[in-house]
Amino acid sequence: MQFVGAAYDPEDGMLPGTSLTWNSDREGLMGHGQHLKMRAMSRGAHVVTLTATDKKGNSASARVNVVIGRDRLPSSMLPNSPFPPGHRSPQPRH
Repeated sequence: MQFVGAAYDPEDGMLPGTSLTWNSDREGLMGHGQHLKMRAMSRGAHVVTLTATDKKGNSASARVNVVIGRDRLPSSMLPNSPFPPGHRSPQPRH
């Protein structure tokens, strides 16, 4: 799995990779940089957070939900879902 992120600060401009930190609510610290390649993550739902910190120590974060493995979030739980609550996504056949 690969994660890509970037951050811009009005005073500092584009922040370098050393200013970007990736964390998972399940894995903890994942790494630093604009590009992060994870060889393995534990199965299940994760909230992955990218935090950008400028030269003055100010920070901002963005989060994304990621599901590893066969388990899938129902379509109605996805952001801006066109499906009503309770809708079940079809499961792939194996």
